[in-house]
Amino acid sequence: MTSGAPGADLRRKVAWVTGAGRGIGRAIAQGLAAAEARLVLTSRTAAELQEVREALPGAEVVIEPGSVASAADVRRIVDRTLRRFGRLDVLVHCAGISPIFKPSESVEDEEWLEIIDTNLTGTFYCC
Repeated sequence: MTSGAPGADLRRKVAWVTGAGRGIGRAIAQGLAAAEARLVLTSRTAAELQEVREALPGAEVVIEPGSVASAADVRRIVDRTLRRFGRLDVLVHCAGISPIFKPSESVEDEEWLEIIDTNLTGTFYCC
């Protein structure tokens, strides 16, 4: 039995992790790799994804840079995943931003829309 939830067998399952370049997403990617899942990792930053892939020797890792706030990027990632693996078993959606640390009445419309696009619309597109 591999690590993870009791009874969970993730060996050879295809898992897509968004926000995988750092933080919680990166840690989850590491755990899924330890459980022998095949990984599709997404982040807006290709260099971060490359670092994660290099930190997972022996794991089957595909990196797909892109933004979850872009319907076209999400479709591209899903299409490439299905072409490569023929299926997608697990979605771990960790992409999210909170870049603004100021009183809410000072947040500009563009800043608010970027947060909503990533945190809410991105979740909708991925699911």
